[in-house]
Amino acid sequence: MKQSIQNQEEAKCWICGDIADSGEHMIKQSDLKQIFPETSQKHPIYTQKNGELQKQKIGGLKSDKFHFATKICKECNGNLSHNFDEAWRILSKYIHDNWKRISIDGKINLVKVFGLTYKKDMLFVQLYFGKIFTTKLLGSGVELSLSAFSEALLNSIEIENFYINFRYSNKPPNYVASSDVQVCTEKGKDKIIYIQHFCTIGEISIDMIYSKDIEGLNLYGALKPSQFTDTIKLAQLNYNQNYIKR
Repeated sequence: MKQSIQNQEEAKCWICGDIADSGEHMIKQSDLKQIFPETSQKHPIYTQKNGELQKQKIGGLKSDKFHFATKICKECNGNLSHNFDEAWRILSKYIHDNWKRISIDGKINLVKVFGLTYKKDMLFVQLYFGKIFTTKLLGSGVELSLSAFSEALLNSIEIENFYINFRYSNKPPNYVASSDVQVCTEKGKDKIIYIQHFCTIGEISIDMIYSKDIEGLNLYGALKPSQFTDTIKLAQLNYNQNYIKR
């Protein structure tokens, strides 16, 4: 199954194929509420693009301006992904509430977050970001087979060739962002080496990296759920980081 940008005539959920009638947040609403708890028409959020402040203001966290252009169905955005969303909500809240200590230590103790079920919960976290990554990808025009992503989400199994990395954002605590999709191809060819997307929530960023062949890559600590131990070590990267080994 290959999909690119969805249009009005083919508004199907990329996960299950049903009618796509539900908007997915680019940044989870609970994350936005942690960063912008007082958002209202009197206290709006102003958007930026490429570092430039836009005239557009947002007066509520349910605004469609926080949603991806590509939609999925209500069932997949609700019941199917509830455990995935909840796992990230728990981890994100822990990071937010304990950031001072985490930023000093440079690591997150997953047992303190999830207890002894951290392996299963980190699988759910990967599936949450897999949903975000693929929904973003569909709006970018990049063509990629989505079967591994949809199969993983439908069956709650690890997404093949999909890695996540946690790093210092080097941004202020009142900053959130959803990056463009970055595609690295083999020089002179159409072969994809890797695809990257990241989101920033205050002082932490989460990289999402897809690659079928990581032998020539430096993932800087990015892992799949089966590779996680009980501790996440934060990486020190920047926006223009290249994952090709030098």
